[in-house]
Amino acid sequence: MVLWEKIVILFLLIAVSLALHASQESFEFGKRMYRDGFLQEAVIVFERVVGSAPLSPEAEESLFLLGEISLQVKNYSEAENFYRGLYETFPAGVYRERSLFYWAESQYRS
Repeated sequence: MVLWEKIVILFLLIAVSLALHASQESFEFGKRMYRDGFLQEAVIVFERVVGSAPLSPEAEESLFLLGEISLQVKNYSEAENFYRGLYETFPAGVYRERSLFYWAESQYRS
């Protein structure tokens, strides 16, 4: 491998590392917004996290929290979509059972 190829690979690794770190920081910020009651702002952050790192543990929790927010504001069809997406994307994930329960609840309420 020539020197310029090594430099390009190193640059890409650094860029990916920075993006993952930024996603983690953004996720933590979104959780603080959610805890403090800034739901619409938290939605924006969580949607960005899911879009930037869709298979990450942060994306899994973001989908769950997006469903929670949708239930809180009584947007049941949107909650159903988030919980279904969570279950389908992370079928063996941490939120598997809760996502099934809340998916059914959101279907019942809509």
